[in-house]
Amino acid sequence: MSHRAFPSILAVVVVMGGVGCSGLRGWRTAREPPAPHMTLAEVPEPARATIERLTVGGTLHRLGQAEQDGRTVYQLEATVYGRQVDHDVAEDGTVLSSGLRVPYASMPIAVRGVGDMYFDFATAPMARVKVEGGQTFYEIAGKKGKTPVILKLSETGVILDERK
Repeated sequence: MSHRAFPSILAVVVVMGGVGCSGLRGWRTAREPPAPHMTLAEVPEPARATIERLTVGGTLHRLGQAEQDGRTVYQLEATVYGRQVDHDVAEDGTVLSSGLRVPYASMPIAVRGVGDMYFDFATAPMARVKVEGGQTFYEIAGKKGKTPVILKLSETGVILDERK
């Protein structure tokens, strides 16, 4: 194959991968209703200060408010230093969870093994490392048949949650 053709082939693969993953966009939509959009000025000071600290050097793409376990939580998605991140921040500024989108190949081998067996990957799977309550979890988004699914796994590959 000609080296001059490689950029064109790569562009087609990237575009097709994006089209194939379109049903998986928006991790939150698969597990909970999207939070209503809001501006940073609408967020109480303690939470706003935390959100500003978490997104310094980046771009805040989405900010919303939701109720979780009887308390108000601010959900944000941002790009910080070129990396896609998401956080859930309590009204008092406490970070409840943080997620970082990562290449699937960077996941622990036990996690990838479960993902490879569970999903029929026609396109590159979406992967995320998530920290909740001081514990690290791994999420893989893919399709099982035609149904979008997000698996939450332990570091050893144990499936902890399956959201369709």
